Amino acid sequence: EDLYMLYRYELPNSKRVRWLKKMFHVPIYPSISMSTSIVASSWNDNEHLLGVEISNHRKDQPTNLNVALGKITLLSRQYRLEAIPGQFPTIGADGHASIRLGWQERVTLHFRLMPVAAPSAAAVLSPISTVEFASKIPDKGS
Repeated sequence: EDLYMLYRYELPNSKRVRWLKKMFHVPIYPSISMSTSIVASSWNDNEHLLGVEISNHRKDQPTNLNVALGKITLLSRQYRLEAIPGQFPTIGADGHASIRLGWQERVTLHFRLMPVAAPSAAAVLSPISTVEFASKIPDKGS
């Protein structure tokens, strides 16, 4: 992409103003692609299951092409998002789940999409951190 900049400057001890037009070429590389799919839940008529597929396509440098996923957020007035637990069983020493995609790797994450109790005019944020992906699946008795 080409970025055009217009600079205005004044010379010292002068009241003259000068303008400089400069063009910069900024390389923009495709890094990730994301696709989603949604299906009705068979457990609860009010819920849906959301699948999010993320692929790493980085090619901007010869090494260190990994992409780390830190958080997924839904902004909605009608629904909230809840991660289906147990998708990533390992938690690193820093307390974060290990959701790292190497070059040309792909991951699919699954969520419960549930209606909010009382929809409001203001949108609700449902941030899901990577630690929530690694939490244990609750027993049927809990």
